[in-house]
Amino acid sequence: MPFIPPADLPPPALVQTVSTATPDEATPRSDPSDRAATSSHQGRPDPAAFSAPEALTRPVQFSDIASVIRATDVPSLAASATQAQFLQAEPISAPLGLEEASAPPSQRNFASIRAPWVSQLGDRDAAPDAENVPNPPPPDQAPQTDTNSDEDEVVEGDDPESSTTLDEEEDGPVYPRAATPERDWSNGAVVDGALLTPTQPTNRPPTPLNLTADYQEFEPQTQVLTAQGDVVLRLGNGILRADRLWANLANRFVVVDGDVLFTRGEQVIEADRGEYNLIQGAGSLFDARGTLFIPSAGSDLAGDLTPGTTDPDILAADPINNVEGTGNLSFGTGLTVPSSASGLPQPTAGGAVRRFRFEAAQLDFDAEGWYAQEISLTNDPFSPPELEFRGNSATLTRLTDLQDELYIENARLVFDQSFTVPLLRDRILLTRGEQSANPLFVTFGYDGTDRDGLFVERSFEVYRAGSWRAFITPQVLVQRLLAGEDPPPEDESFLSNLGLEADVVGLLGPRTSVRFNASFSGLDLQNLEDRLRSSVRVRQLLGRHVLNLEYSYRDRLFNGSLGFQNVQSNLGAVLVSPSFRIGDTGITFSYQVAAQYITADTDRLELVNSTTPPFRASLGRFQGSVAIGRSFDLWRGEALPATPEEGLRFTSTPRVPNIRLALFGRGTYTYYTSDDTQDDLSASVRLSGEFGHFSRDFFDSTVFNVTYTRSFVSDAATSPFFFDRNVDSNRLSGGIIQQLYGPFRLGFQTSVNLDTGEIINTDYVFEYNRRTYGLFLRYSPTRSAGFLGFRINEFDWAGRAPRFGGADIREVEGGVLQ
Repeated sequence: MPFIPPADLPPPALVQTVSTATPDEATPRSDPSDRAATSSHQGRPDPAAFSAPEALTRPVQFSDIASVIRATDVPSLAASATQAQFLQAEPISAPLGLEEASAPPSQRNFASIRAPWVSQLGDRDAAPDAENVPNPPPPDQAPQTDTNSDEDEVVEGDDPESSTTLDEEEDGPVYPRAATPERDWSNGAVVDGALLTPTQPTNRPPTPLNLTADYQEFEPQTQVLTAQGDVVLRLGNGILRADRLWANLANRFVVVDGDVLFTRGEQVIEADRGEYNLIQGAGSLFDARGTLFIPSAGSDLAGDLTPGTTDPDILAADPINNVEGTGNLSFGTGLTVPSSASGLPQPTAGGAVRRFRFEAAQLDFDAEGWYAQEISLTNDPFSPPELEFRGNSATLTRLTDLQDELYIENARLVFDQSFTVPLLRDRILLTRGEQSANPLFVTFGYDGTDRDGLFVERSFEVYRAGSWRAFITPQVLVQRLLAGEDPPPEDESFLSNLGLEADVVGLLGPRTSVRFNASFSGLDLQNLEDRLRSSVRVRQLLGRHVLNLEYSYRDRLFNGSLGFQNVQSNLGAVLVSPSFRIGDTGITFSYQVAAQYITADTDRLELVNSTTPPFRASLGRFQGSVAIGRSFDLWRGEALPATPEEGLRFTSTPRVPNIRLALFGRGTYTYYTSDDTQDDLSASVRLSGEFGHFSRDFFDSTVFNVTYTRSFVSDAATSPFFFDRNVDSNRLSGGIIQQLYGPFRLGFQTSVNLDTGEIINTDYVFEYNRRTYGLFLRYSPTRSAGFLGFRINEFDWAGRAPRFGGADIREVEGGVLQ
């Protein structure tokens, strides 16, 4: 548009710019003809270097000719802050270096104001009307009228009474067509502007916007906002940073480009370029990467722009630091529970990994989920990652408020950027607040007592309603299928080679959970009495205490030298206390009480009604037990730094060399309705420790423990049952795990009855440990049970990362169920 002196016409579309340049260097830009002069000044970015898509730069169509504003209507600018009424007539302050409007735009200077700006805006109703101008612009210079628009169109705001037609505003100021026209967009600095959430109208409060940049422009007629140079946009509870930003306020479309960084809640996403539609809550990120925290990803990345709190420190490009192992997710199946006093690592299935890094060639997202191309996920905070989960594409679809479905095309695990293992499972259900799903197609287990050795299983969810879920887990008893059953049943059937686990879990209330389990070690139902084990357990929280209500059928317990014992039926309740600390003494104590009605094997024939095996007695059992303990640090070394070359080379947590001494005592009294009693007073002393940091290649990790336990039991006061009879009153246990080379460790844990010399139990342990994952095998020939599993470690960290470059056996110790 050619320049026309303001005596006859207003200047072209009013544009205010913010720059870090000096007044002598800075000139405003009001039409494309000025770009050459503007970009010739050093110290400011060239606006022509960043342009929005042509289809998105259409000017806003007005239903009539807008009222005009004199150049003298531009508000004065203060050096520290802008007191701006965008269309309010005020005189221009000469000391700020604004020349008369008679000069052509390319020759005008403008005020130098350092970003960020602070704008204090008034409401529309409080703003005085603009000064009337006697000479309107000719039709060829005025904004074009949209002949297809409805002349009675209403611009909606938060207050229905403020809604007016554009015709009614013909003689008043023209405001940007934002979602809430009561607010102003002042001088290119969008500070107190407001956006409605994608669903309009809404009763929610407006979402605050705050934009700072080295250089900003706003054209009110086209409703286009441009910002360049260290752009930081605070939108609701999110923070967006980029080199350049372009926004069309009419259709609510935003484009960012150059070192894009978006953080909201716990999520941190980087990209080379991004597009976002504020109305639809949808967008795309190109060459995306970042960090996702799964538990809050659904709410953090939702289209809702609810105000909240996000830590702005994440904008700093700090390297990865404060790396800390916070847990792990273990896949596997096993039927052994190591002794709680073993002191060695105890693999168990379960857990969760909640924080991931990701990369994707393109990431498209909306309120229903997201779609990624060429995606890679890793739990490793360092690059190149040791373990990657890759797919040609991935789609996350929200099914309910608590459940998402993740579909991965050509899913595979990549170890050390070279070795690839395909995953046969392409769909995973993710439920917030629950343990992560097992991505492996099948899992393996070993049970020599009920299933004759090795078996393979796969779990399926078959029912879900509210907090209730049901699972079935078919099993193939591989070793029984190949070698036969020992001893063979009288009615042999092929179905005996198949097993099944059925589980139902749910909540009866916020502090009450229920779990039902039925385990079939063979599907030949003619032998159902020997195949089925089942239980129903209700867990009720009572303050810090836990009340367990239980009914079980053929429960299997391991009682030291007496081995496995079956409890035919058990109905009762057990109250378990938390661990209490006595002042500053370091002494802890806990207790539990139980009341049960039990049918189990016995050698007391006077309690048995039958004269033929099996000999079982049914008695009431009442028990109270108190445990006390104290541990001492005899020596403690220093951990290596949490870096991939030192402390985190073969472990998720830097190892701390140490030697510890622990003293324990326990007293137990049990009464049976046969007028029998069993009392036990035991004392234990344990020496445990760890040498090395598990960082060097050879013999840099040695974990050991030695425990001696002495029980004082009255010979005249013993249990009438086998399953809780205390027969190991003088025992010694110990174990060691030794690094052999690199990530490989080998060890054992054993326990011996010193009175008889009988080995109570021995576990053999083999481990392959890396920072992000591990393979482990644990096998007990005494129990004929084992655990084979795969572990994925979870980390928490600070800073921004670079690119990628079964347990159903419970124990009895001292007559107390553990």
